[in-house]
Amino acid sequence: MQRKENKLRELLKTNKPTLATRINSTWPYITELAASSGVFDYIEFLAECGPFIVRDLENMVLAAERHSAGSIIKLDYQNRSYTMQKALAAGYDGILLCDHTSAEQVRESIHFIRPSEPGGGCFGHPGGRFDMDGTGGLGMADYRKMLNETVILVMIEKKQSLEQIDEILSVPGVDMVQFGPFDYCLSMGWDPGENREDAKAAERRMIEAAFKHGVQPRCEINTAAEAQYYYDLGIRHFCLGDEVGTHIRFFNTDGKSVRNLLGR
Repeated sequence: MQRKENKLRELLKTNKPTLATRINSTWPYITELAASSGVFDYIEFLAECGPFIVRDLENMVLAAERHSAGSIIKLDYQNRSYTMQKALAAGYDGILLCDHTSAEQVRESIHFIRPSEPGGGCFGHPGGRFDMDGTGGLGMADYRKMLNETVILVMIEKKQSLEQIDEILSVPGVDMVQFGPFDYCLSMGWDPGENREDAKAAERRMIEAAFKHGVQPRCEINTAAEAQYYYDLGIRHFCLGDEVGTHIRFFNTDGKSVRNLLGR
C-alpha cells in the first residue's frame, strides 16, 4: 500500500484555509454524503459524543478517502491512548484532543501519537491498513512519516487550559487549537446563556495567543452567517455544523412549522 496524502497537513503547510463538518453517527454513508459534496476538506468524527466500534473507524475513513476528503477524530480523554492507536491504524489524518487541562497532558498525548524511535514517542506497529509486512504494506520510512504528519488539534475548553494557554501553545507538535464555550462555561461555574460575552472574550484571548505562537486557531460555527465575525478576526479554519445539531434545528423549525399548520 502507498502512503496516502494527509490532506489537512498539506493544506496547513501551504497556508490554505480549511473547512470541515462534524459527524456523530458511524454509518459510513453519512460520511460519504458530506465528503462527496466537495465542500469539505476533511470530516470530523465525534467519537467523544456517541457509540462506535473499532471497525467503524476504518469504514468512515475509507468513505472520506473515496471522495478525496481528509478525516480527524475527536477523542474521549480517559481512553485516548487506545483510541488514538486504533484511529491512526484506520488512517485518520488528525487527532482532536479534548478535556486537557495542562501542557503536560497535551505533551503526553502527543507522545502517544508519535512513532517509537530515538527522541520520538511511543507509538509502535499496530498493523491494520498500513501493516508493514513486506508484502505490500508501508515501508518504515513512509510509516514513520505518516505518524509524524498526524495533525494535532487541542480543545481549549477549561479554565485551567486557558490559564496555561501560552504553555500549551509552546508544546512541540500542537498544530491547531479550538475554543469550547460550553465546557469552558461549565469549568467557570457560568451559565452559557447568561455569560455569552464572557465566553466570547475568553475565546478571543485564545485566538490572540494562538496567532502570537504561530498556531492556527480553528472555530466551530453552526451556520454560515456566523463565519464573518471570525473571519474578521483572521480565522481561516472552520468547522461548520454537526450532524445532530442540524437534525435538531430541522426538527424544531420546519417540523414545528408544519405542526403549527396542522393546528395541534
